[in-house]
Amino acid sequence: MSPPMQISIETTSGLERRMTVRVPEERLNLEIQNRLKSLASKVKLDGFRPGKAPFRLIEQQYGSQVRQEVMGEMLRKSFAEAVVQQNLRPAGSPRIEAQSVLAGQGLGYSAVFEVYPEVKLRAIEGLKVEKPVAEITEQDVSNMLETLRKQRATFEPVERGAQNGDQLQIHFKMRIGDGPWQEHGDKLFTFVLGVNDVEFDEQLIGARAGQNLTARHTFPADHTNPDVAGKPVQYDIQVVSVKEPHLPELDEKFVRSFGVEEGTVEALRKEARANMQREMEQAIQARVRSQIMDALYERNPVEVPKAVIEHEVEQLIARARQNLALRGINAEGATLDRAKFEPDARRRAALGLLLSEIAVREKISPDPAAVRARLEVIAASYEKPEDVVKWYHSKPEQLEQIESLALEDQVIAWLLQRAEISERPSSFDALLNPGKVKQIP
Repeated sequence: MSPPMQISIETTSGLERRMTVRVPEERLNLEIQNRLKSLASKVKLDGFRPGKAPFRLIEQQYGSQVRQEVMGEMLRKSFAEAVVQQNLRPAGSPRIEAQSVLAGQGLGYSAVFEVYPEVKLRAIEGLKVEKPVAEITEQDVSNMLETLRKQRATFEPVERGAQNGDQLQIHFKMRIGDGPWQEHGDKLFTFVLGVNDVEFDEQLIGARAGQNLTARHTFPADHTNPDVAGKPVQYDIQVVSVKEPHLPELDEKFVRSFGVEEGTVEALRKEARANMQREMEQAIQARVRSQIMDALYERNPVEVPKAVIEHEVEQLIARARQNLALRGINAEGATLDRAKFEPDARRRAALGLLLSEIAVREKISPDPAAVRARLEVIAASYEKPEDVVKWYHSKPEQLEQIESLALEDQVIAWLLQRAEISERPSSFDALLNPGKVKQIP
C-alpha cells in the first residue's frame, strides 16, 4: 500500500485557498505499471505477435508517454480527492501554480482556487413585504377589449403626415457619436408610432411616405454598453409608408376570432376578465417575490466567490447582447462594461447561496409535483409535450435546472409564510404597466 498524499492548505485572501499536494511516487508507479501491462496485452511491435512483446520493450517505447498521461490524470484525480479530504467546496476551476515532476519524487503541485463561504443566516424570519392588492374594474375590461381591437387592427396607406398610432415602415442607417455609419441594407423596419421610444417617435410625427429625414437620440449615461452610454445617435431615415389603423368592429366575428364560441361581447368580457385576473395575480406574485428577495439580500450579507460572480456577469452580458441585437445594434462588436453588471451579478449569486443554505437548514427538497408542474408548463408550448417531458427526464443536467427552479419557489414560499406582509392598494394598470401608471397613495 502506497503512502498517503501530503496535503497542506493556506488561506491567501478571503475565500481564496492555496492547496499544496504531493502524490507519492509509489502511487504513480503503480498506475504506470498497470497501464503499461494493459498496453502490452494489445500492442504489436515489429517481430512479435500482438501481446507477446517483452515488457521491457513496451516500457522503453511507451513509458515516457504513459507517465505523462498518468500524471495528468493523477493531478485531476488527486485534486478531487484532496478537496474532499479537506472538506472544501471549490468555486470554479483551480489554477495550477507550480508542478514538480522530478523522477523518484512523485507528483507535486499547488492549486489556487476559491471556496464557497460558510453562509450564516442572520435574519430570515419576519422579513417585511408590501403586497399590492387590486380589483379589476369594468373600465379595466373595456380598456382590454380596446387593446385587443388595436392588436387586430388593419393598416391602410395615407397621404397625410404620420400621427401617433400610425404604422410606419422605414429603412435606416445609424451612427453612434462620431463613429461609422451602421448599414441595415434593404431590411424593412415596421413599428407603430408612439408605442416605444418617445424621444425617437416624436421626431417622426408629420413624416410622409417617400420622405428622407434625420432623427437623433441620446443613450442613457448609465447604459451597460460603454460604446453608446451617454452618446448621441443619429438616424438617417427613409420613410417607405405611413398607414393609419382601422379597428375591427366589436361584433360576433371579432369575438369568435378569440375562440369564444358564444360569440357575444359579454362572453368575451368574461374571458378577458379571467385572463386579466391571472395576469394580475402573476404580477402580484412577482412583486412579492422581488421584495422578499431584496429583504433577504439586505439583511443577510454574504461573501461571494469571484468565480461565481463572473459566471453571473457572463449570463447578464449574454442577455444584454440579445437586447442590443433586438434594437438593431451590432451586439457582437459592442464592448460591454463588465463593472456595470457586477452589482446585479453579485446580488444574484448571493441570493443563490442564501436560498441554498435555507433549503439545507430547513431540509427543503424539490417537490416532485412542483417539478412536474414546471415541466408541463414548458412542454405545453411544444407540439408534442409528452416527448419534451421524456427528453428532460433523459437529460439529468437539464432536469436538475428545473428542480433548482422548483426548489427556489419552495424556499421563497417558506420565507413568505414567516414574513410580515402588509397590503397596499393598487390597480390593474399600475401592476401590469408600472412605468406608465402612478401607484395609488
